[in-house]
Amino acid sequence: MAKTARQLQRSASSYLDTREVCETAIDVLAEYKSDNRCTAPIRFALEASSNFEFVTEMITTVEIELEGSGLSRGLASTTLREVLTRPSLAMSLADAGLERIRQSVVIARNDVDIPLEIRLTVDAVIKPRTQALNQRVPPEVVSIEIAVELLDLESSKDEGRLLRDLIAWSREFPAPAKAQRARPRRMAFIGDPRRFGVEGAPDTWRQTLTTLAETFDLTADLKDGPGFDGKISSSALWVVLFDPYSGKTLDMAKNAQLITLYGRGRDFNSIIDEVTHHLLNSESEKSEAETAAVARDLDDGERVYHRKIGSSRNFDRFNEGSEKPCSHGEASFVPWSGPKATKGLARRYKNFHPSMHRHCKRFPDCGMYAVFA
Repeated sequence: MAKTARQLQRSASSYLDTREVCETAIDVLAEYKSDNRCTAPIRFALEASSNFEFVTEMITTVEIELEGSGLSRGLASTTLREVLTRPSLAMSLADAGLERIRQSVVIARNDVDIPLEIRLTVDAVIKPRTQALNQRVPPEVVSIEIAVELLDLESSKDEGRLLRDLIAWSREFPAPAKAQRARPRRMAFIGDPRRFGVEGAPDTWRQTLTTLAETFDLTADLKDGPGFDGKISSSALWVVLFDPYSGKTLDMAKNAQLITLYGRGRDFNSIIDEVTHHLLNSESEKSEAETAAVARDLDDGERVYHRKIGSSRNFDRFNEGSEKPCSHGEASFVPWSGPKATKGLARRYKNFHPSMHRHCKRFPDCGMYAVFA
């Protein structure tokens, strides 16, 4: 059963790390069935002798959905492979002897044939292997559904919706509580949003804010009531104040960032969206600063090979690079136009031009990028 940390993923940074794909003919069914090394939970729960015909039906569904949105049916195989084999969100839950699994991925827009982001979400129910009367029955897919939708992540509304979905799904598929010592960074929320006039705040608002913090690998501190003296943990990197007129003088670390929300008359979801926007902007600014610190000029004729090590909303981040290509050799590198990767390399090299961008043609099986100056 796929219930270990290495197969499951529920962090905001992973979920919002959009994937770049290109239109390529792939036999997804054959690849998926033979890939015994795949650690994504649906494939991990199945065996080579399981029935994989559901993949064929899913390809047809994705083709129809993409075409209905004005996109090429040819993107179906590459996008489906991403959500099945390399999901950026993967959750699993034992339920009455079965395993419920949700996998999701967000495909990046590009300047060619994908004008908006595409989210694919798969919900599966798996029956584990059984043994009866000396007959072994392999694990089987009891039910599986896939949803395809277009998003505009340049809009804070859709960006916030992704995080709100992640919060709701994290509660639907609860994970074992992570020890607070494993999340030393904290985020303090000051005040009761209902008391400060925030509309639509659910009774579970405390759990919602706690889960929001956890998706960014933070531990939530909820501060309210007459017992709160204004002192905030020195490990709190973020302090969210629900009402600037609450009358409290906050004693917080100098490096903590204060988010002041004018909550009166606002919808609770808009509050979640604004906090999310602040957190994501901070991560993006941090990535910008780290990349700018190592930016340099390329020498004439220089060739540098990179692995991707992370991503912000707008660009990918790469390792320091090497003179050595991947095992497929220098000749396997072809021109590439992935916008997030191109933007990331442009930040790393001051004299970079998009025509210098290369990628191993074994994509996505090989993830090496290159710059040919």
